[in-house]
Amino acid sequence: MRRRAFVRGLAVTGAGLALPVPLASAATATATARPGSAAAAGWQQVAAPDGRAAAHLVAVAAAGPDRAWAVGEQGRNGSTLGTPLALGWNGSAWSLADVSHLAYGGGLRAVAAGADGAAWAIGTNTAGHDQLLRWNGTTWREADFPGRGEPGTRLTGVASGPSGRFWISGRHGDRAGLMYGNDKAWRWCRPLPDEAAPTPSGVRVTPGGEVWVYGDIIARWDGAWTVIPRTLGIRASVTGLLPVAHDDIWLTGFAYGVGGPPGKPPGVTLQHW
Repeated sequence: MRRRAFVRGLAVTGAGLALPVPLASAATATATARPGSAAAAGWQQVAAPDGRAAAHLVAVAAAGPDRAWAVGEQGRNGSTLGTPLALGWNGSAWSLADVSHLAYGGGLRAVAAGADGAAWAIGTNTAGHDQLLRWNGTTWREADFPGRGEPGTRLTGVASGPSGRFWISGRHGDRAGLMYGNDKAWRWCRPLPDEAAPTPSGVRVTPGGEVWVYGDIIARWDGAWTVIPRTLGIRASVTGLLPVAHDDIWLTGFAYGVGGPPGKPPGVTLQHW
């Protein structure tokens, strides 16, 4: 039963995982596997439209079998940021979303989708300010939020929750925390109790509506903060969190350990709480 719950949780949360995909190679695919077909039993290349040079996708989210979004960046040149890249899925094919009207350069790095068709994405512009974008049913539009453009405000991850609410991890007023909202308004929750708490790198929501942030801090928000001590090892990082229930959490990450030769690869970390 525990294993079935874990797999079911992966299916729900997997839409928020970062999946780098080189568009040029994906566009050369000759076959697309449909769910339920014999070919769908393994990984298959799925045709995607070409972006500009140096295009890459970093996040994907789905609201159903015929509605999904993938976001990233295109036209990047070394450390010089490019422009946002967004794709939409209609159940049979991916297509480029026109984002040329956006007023900023830079990429998109996270996206979340709601059951009602709503979707939100976050990115960073060339000035280093984080941006929040909303899908309005036709295109992506920049949205305002408390602290936008202010020093000490950061947006790091986004996830959908029950009742059409979305959650964003980040930092506001130079305190680590969590923001929630929808197409009407956004508000910051009380910050994490420790003023020195590091900025979380992402956010996930359980089927029951509990909200978890993760990264160099792991904490649950259910109207108040509960911080879970990290026990990951030496020089360790958390890369993902899957909350199946309030007492059933999986973590992925890596740890370099003590010393070692130059270029020493990290070791895999997988933990269950």
